[in-house]
Amino acid sequence: MIIGVIGCGGIAQAWYGPCLRRMKRRFHLSFAACCDIDPNRRERFADEFGFAHCYADYRDMLAKERLQAVYVLLPPEHACKAALAVMGSGAACLMEKPPGLDRSQIDQLIAGAATHRTPHQVAFNRRFTPALRELKRRLEEAGGAQCLRYEMCRHNRKDTDFTITAIHGIDALRFLLGDDDLGTLDFGYREMAEGCPLYHLQGRSRTGTLLQAAFLPLAGYDRERVVAHTENRSWIVDLPENSFGPGAAGRWREYRDGQMIDSYVTGAKRTIADTLVQCGIEGLNEDFLNALAENRTPSLGFRQTRLSVLVMEAMRKRAPRLEAGFERADKASPATMKSDEEL
Repeated sequence: MIIGVIGCGGIAQAWYGPCLRRMKRRFHLSFAACCDIDPNRRERFADEFGFAHCYADYRDMLAKERLQAVYVLLPPEHACKAALAVMGSGAACLMEKPPGLDRSQIDQLIAGAATHRTPHQVAFNRRFTPALRELKRRLEEAGGAQCLRYEMCRHNRKDTDFTITAIHGIDALRFLLGDDDLGTLDFGYREMAEGCPLYHLQGRSRTGTLLQAAFLPLAGYDRERVVAHTENRSWIVDLPENSFGPGAAGRWREYRDGQMIDSYVTGAKRTIADTLVQCGIEGLNEDFLNALAENRTPSLGFRQTRLSVLVMEAMRKRAPRLEAGFERADKASPATMKSDEEL
């Protein structure tokens, strides 16, 4: 399978390059070309991971190389256009999140994939973390969650748009719900002195699961935590920090009838191999490459992720509410921000 990479920055260097190198022999991968506007980045990536050619313009790479699968690892403002070009070339596409910045872009990607009938996958790696996959399995055994809460904390993240990171939590909730459609969602915001807001979401799924999420870019530590409840059973799952960067191990706790019945540490090893497994990057790549090798549709395409993009867009626009059925509406809810008194 002939592989190309568009974007040779931090994500490519830290996650995808090492993962593809580990899978090269297993999937008979040929590293044909990589592309980045920065000559130092593209040459360093090519040298480290063994890509044969470097390009400054992905359009030249797509025209000159006979690529079968292309990884689009660009900043969100550039990724949609590149992914459309990849699908237009006939190559399969793995696109780093988010799959578009708004309703218009995700719908362009859905239409492009339908037009070119191109295999594609969105890189929501939390779905492939062992901790969340085990939690999903246990929730299904228990008949589904009554209540789910996702908390994403970062420290000193002064991003102008933290929603492009928060979408990981939105998608993780949907994964744990079995991609059950979301019902009405209410949002709260608090602007910080640095101009970076805190985000809060609450609502329920169509089948009645209560949902909460908090996205806190200026917290005192880095952590992602899921709390799930069913009848007389609860779980508290801290993802290992290597799910989103190097850091502390995670922890799994399960309670039943008022007693802790299971507790263990996850992601304590610090090897590259274990990190790639715990962060879900290995599982994500396995899913994509296996689908291509077996000539089947990858598991998470643009259409399945559209709803997550609409929630992200609403948060960016400070919408106070999304009514049930918002994914079918022609226009998003008005972008109005609640005051601190309303939170």
